[in-house]
Amino acid sequence: MLSIVLKLLEKVNLLKRLPVWRPVIGYVFISTALIIGILQVLALPLWPISKSFYRRVASHISHPFLLFLVWVAAEWGGLAIRVFGDRTDLDRVGKEPGLYIVNHPGDIDILTGLTLAYEFNILTTLKAIVKKSLLYVPGLGMIFYASEYLFLDRKWSADQPKMTAMLKQSQKYPYPISFILFCEGTRFSKEVQTERLKYARSKGLPELQHHLIPKTKAFSSMALGMKEGTNLPSLFDVEYAFPFGIPSVMSILEGRSTEVHIHVRRIPMSKIPSSEADLDDYCHKLYQEKDQLLCEYYEKGRFNCEEYKREGRLRRKILSHVNALVWFCVALFPPSLLALKLALDAYWLLLSIPIGLFVFGELWPSVGLERLLVVTISPFSHTMLPTCWVSFIS
Repeated sequence: MLSIVLKLLEKVNLLKRLPVWRPVIGYVFISTALIIGILQVLALPLWPISKSFYRRVASHISHPFLLFLVWVAAEWGGLAIRVFGDRTDLDRVGKEPGLYIVNHPGDIDILTGLTLAYEFNILTTLKAIVKKSLLYVPGLGMIFYASEYLFLDRKWSADQPKMTAMLKQSQKYPYPISFILFCEGTRFSKEVQTERLKYARSKGLPELQHHLIPKTKAFSSMALGMKEGTNLPSLFDVEYAFPFGIPSVMSILEGRSTEVHIHVRRIPMSKIPSSEADLDDYCHKLYQEKDQLLCEYYEKGRFNCEEYKREGRLRRKILSHVNALVWFCVALFPPSLLALKLALDAYWLLLSIPIGLFVFGELWPSVGLERLLVVTISPFSHTMLPTCWVSFIS
């Protein structure tokens, strides 16, 4: 029985790799984003009336779209998340706000972060600090903007005021929010690593194997703001590890199942320095610890701690599937209706061809032409015509 189920799942995975699914999922993604974006625009008049109420409404509006992204990654793409760490630390994830410092190994790290956030029920309360280019991704950028994600210009003179303002605004939310920050600034690659290693050698910094040398200014600014009276009591050190290779967006769309092992460690803000210079050093030391953790992981094939399993996973999976089904129906209904109409029009068009051939091929020579000839030659006597003509008319 188990072998039959496995064979069936294998065939389903093979069907996912058909090229037809990529444009279908892309179309549903864009349609969903446009619908959610329009709803968020319609909610904008609430902003001057009550920012708190607008934020609650915007949170509920964006949730179905973010959940669709989670479905694409976890259910369609087969991205299985396994969380590791101290149970005391992980029990606090989702229950207290904080700053999540995450490594950046590939191009699906946002999808991985959303999937992790859904596991811990913080999908709409986790705000990402991302590069400004994401603002121009169709649909995604509009929703991230309406959800008050922070877009960095990568110019400190422009980014610092934004971060300060965002931390002040975080205290005015009607619910506690958290932030996710990629201190490396961009995803890991050999080319960028080579450049960062040159910088590390010039500054006398330790070299990292699995991470890029972090950019510390954003981290220092966030940490200082958190220590100056915000409601963010914790820093969460999050590490992604991919035992079967780092997947891409294309492999997710093709349904090539894989796993990501995530290590989470909580660090109280009381243990974090208070000066900018000390925070820069602390950030470098933090990434040295993160790199050592990954080195040990790839040597042993696992994290040196127990797996953490949350209850209610089946309920979350069902909700994710139902949400995706609704969006597929909503997005595909208009083009399906149009395709059906065109198919019916084509059917009647194709049906009219043999009917037309019959009318013009049978009735026209036998009736129309005969009457035309009779009328035309009626003034003349049949005796005046050749015998063959008379026999044809008769």
